[in-house]
Amino acid sequence: MSSYSITAPSSRQKWIAGTIVILYALVTITPLIWIIATGFKSGPDSISYPPKVLFQPTLEGYVNLFTTRTRGNAASRRLVLGDVAMGQLARLGHFSNRLVPTMAPWGRKGEPS
Repeated sequence: MSSYSITAPSSRQKWIAGTIVILYALVTITPLIWIIATGFKSGPDSISYPPKVLFQPTLEGYVNLFTTRTRGNAASRRLVLGDVAMGQLARLGHFSNRLVPTMAPWGRKGEPS
């Protein structure tokens, strides 16, 4: 008689779970890779239809972003920096919401424990 555990996953279950995790990682990372690759395309290549997968990489877009002083670029830089700052504040708020109640001597409900 072989022993069977309800809590320990079998090797087949581990293989299936690993495959699902790898597929999920590939699906979620693909748009990020596409965005980063588009950053290294020239202007016409980045808006071409059908999209170009093979292209000559260039830093033209990044050079223009940081050297050209136009009102639109300054506004877009402020927008990006504002988004980053808001993301950090939201993250800080999320962690402080979880951390502060656990540090209080009376627990989460405000009642002494």
